Amino acid sequence: MNKELLNIARKFSRKRILLIGDFMIDTYIHGNCQRIAPEASVPVIDVNQKHSCLGGAANVAANLSALGAKVMFCTVIGKDDASIEAKQLLNASGIDGNYIVSDIERKTIIKTRISSESQLIVRFDEGTESHIYTETEQGLIEQIEKIYPSCDAVLISDYNKGVLTEKVINSLQELQKIHAKVLAVDAKSYEKYRALKPHFIKPNYQEALKITGEQYALNRIEQVKSWGEIIATQTGAEHIVLTMDKDGIAHFNHSTFVSHYEVEKVIAPQVSGAGDSFISAFLLAVLSKAKMKEAVELAVHAAHAAIQKREKTAICALEDIEEKLMSTSKYLSLAQLKKQIEKQKQEGKQIVFTNGCFDILHCGHVKYLAKAKAKGDILIVGINTDESIKRLKGASRPINNLRERIEVLNGLASVDYIVTFGKKNDDTPIQLIKALKPHVFVKGGDYTYKYMPEKVIIDQIGCRLELIPFIDNKSTSGTIKRIQDNIIKTQVYAS
Repeated sequence: MNKELLNIARKFSRKRILLIGDFMIDTYIHGNCQRIAPEASVPVIDVNQKHSCLGGAANVAANLSALGAKVMFCTVIGKDDASIEAKQLLNASGIDGNYIVSDIERKTIIKTRISSESQLIVRFDEGTESHIYTETEQGLIEQIEKIYPSCDAVLISDYNKGVLTEKVINSLQELQKIHAKVLAVDAKSYEKYRALKPHFIKPNYQEALKITGEQYALNRIEQVKSWGEIIATQTGAEHIVLTMDKDGIAHFNHSTFVSHYEVEKVIAPQVSGAGDSFISAFLLAVLSKAKMKEAVELAVHAAHAAIQKREKTAICALEDIEEKLMSTSKYLSLAQLKKQIEKQKQEGKQIVFTNGCFDILHCGHVKYLAKAKAKGDILIVGINTDESIKRLKGASRPINNLRERIEVLNGLASVDYIVTFGKKNDDTPIQLIKALKPHVFVKGGDYTYKYMPEKVIIDQIGCRLELIPFIDNKSTSGTIKRIQDNIIKTQVYAS
């Protein structure tokens, strides 16, 4: 358990954030495509699911609220049918809609994505993206002026959809002179905020390429280290937190490169909204007196939690961070694991289960577990107890005790949870499978003609069986035999 980070995260609820940015609704339509329209050569999608959620700066608001902050969201929407849904979505996320300006001349922005299986077919964009008119602009500024003195920080989330005009930015500059606040900017174009001298900006790699005029490089980590001066000059930022997806985070203090932070690898991530989760947690951590390293670590936890969810535009809640920080081990009791898995199933994740002794971990094991994980979203590994292995393999086994075997599995990115099994009269994982009800059961080797005791229960619960052949002829028994043979040879040569 990381008590320091946990204590910081639990201070998020005391923070009041003024959020200014572009409101959007993200709508996702999913269906099956099995035919072509007779009137034209286009696919026909039979819709089976439609879901709308907060997008753009509204997703930042949802993240801040889910992390416990009080959000004052200043934005502009239309006076149309979509505005009704917009307010309903905000209300469902616990966000006060009283600071929103409605403009009868504008259409609320909606981005609709239509997909079949895992393939995005088309996206439709609706709504007004031009700069807001003078009257609306003044109404927005007045709302900002009301909130500014009482907020703890200001977060600008600019998707370049017309809300953050030059006049709005100039008003922020004047307000900062009177009521100096922590100011963070997450924008498509950072240069226009240079006069504000933001405390923090969060460009991603593509945005940083645009600022610097550089070209994409294979070694991004080394490439960005020299970018501090030009980004600081162009943006006026005190701290630059540059995100590079799987390549981690680069931090600059003004023009000086300070540190690079690695991030945990995620298989098949849902990346939409990850940056919103990151900047939300980062800002709240800074306000909660976190050191820069701690703020980045909490922000990474938040983004990591969001991209593992099945929702297309996901958020990170405070309990997601607490869950991550309170458990440093993937090893759980069956009762703890059942609770976690129920939550994962509710999020629509596919649960994969496999089992084994995993006594001396070799490359065959590592490749096997990676392939098992690829069969779904969450991989549970059932591991035999020491007593169970002795019954199955003989008195000389295991070579490594249970604690050591769990620790090794705990370090593999492919493994999400570890649980033990094995009783005197039952050394099969049947009871685990019955309790956890995974969607997929993975077995190693060729079981075409072999008896599989788990087959009855997996058929009963509707679990899919996947067989993965043993890889590279690797086995723990073979490894032990080679070691023993080498010892014998050494003894012979020595004599």
